[in-house]
Amino acid sequence: MKTLIGFTIALLCLTLTASATIRYVSAYGGGQYTTLSAAYTAAVSGDTILIGPGTYSESSIASTKRLAWVGA
Repeated sequence: MKTLIGFTIALLCLTLTASATIRYVSAYGGGQYTTLSAAYTAAVSGDTILIGPGTYSESSIASTKRLAWVGA
């Protein structure tokens, strides 16, 4: 029984991490998105948003999703 529970938990963890997406933001148009808010809107919990160099003139984003934000 313990083996089945452990296997189920491990499978669930793998499934959750396998669905994570990396979203690229570039102010100059070299990424998937040109604004932080567009990347945030498309993201789901567990995603990583990579922010390229540039100036982003957006208001703050109140995040309700579990995301990793990584800046250049």
